[in-house]
Amino acid sequence: NEFLLAMNGEVAITEGEQVPKMKPIVGQFQVKEREVYLTMQLSNFYSNRGGLGQNLRIGEAEEVLAEYTTSIIISYFVNGCVFITGLFSLLLSMLNRRSKDELLFALFCIVVAIRSIYARPFTHTVTVFELPWVTAVKIESICTLLLVLIGLIFCYDKFQSLIAKSFMFGAYTILGLQIAVVLLMEPTVFQSMVPYVFVFELMIVVYMIAGAINRKLYHHEDVSIHLFGFTIMICAAVHDLIVVLVGSEAPMILLYIVSIYVLLMVYKFSRQYT
Repeated sequence: NEFLLAMNGEVAITEGEQVPKMKPIVGQFQVKEREVYLTMQLSNFYSNRGGLGQNLRIGEAEEVLAEYTTSIIISYFVNGCVFITGLFSLLLSMLNRRSKDELLFALFCIVVAIRSIYARPFTHTVTVFELPWVTAVKIESICTLLLVLIGLIFCYDKFQSLIAKSFMFGAYTILGLQIAVVLLMEPTVFQSMVPYVFVFELMIVVYMIAGAINRKLYHHEDVSIHLFGFTIMICAAVHDLIVVLVGSEAPMILLYIVSIYVLLMVYKFSRQYT
């Protein structure tokens, strides 16, 4: 009813005037009339997935605000646990340089934590980590590709006999080129490319996991933890990719599935160093 309830960036009719931003906001208003008109002004010159990231939620102010605050607290709590575990594993890797497990696991946790800050639902916008939208979406995309790269290195280190070294070099090169595209190009360019590269590289990881299961390499506890962890994380990654591409209202679950893998690895390390 001609009252500004919330604002994200700057709406414009030209690219130069628009300021892109995706920020979860809770706006409050009192209903004083029988009818209330909500008008949304949207413009998009920067993203292949413009528009509302999630549907509007309308209800009692206290309930909506409590739901919003709780979701942020839970997300950052889990994220913080993953990040701290990564730092701890990094220290372990400095003590035990004979094994790559601790180092790769540490890098994986740290990258997951950074990515989660800048991924949907864009909680970085309500913290000190807030960055311009273009920078944030590039960080998210690069972290996604780095996670796949770490996964490839991890799996190849465990199952070298399952795939040719030259093929892995090609996979690494493709990831490196895609990261360069993300750094140098605008989101409208790399957003259409990243999902294809992501799925292609993910299929390589799936191939190595399937080969390891087929050759019954999972009897060793160390290998079985990695196989289980990577399997559930791949399922979560595919789920989140579908959610983003189709604009679904389903929650993103990768961070929470990663936390399960983190708990398993903490259990492994605790037995290894006791």
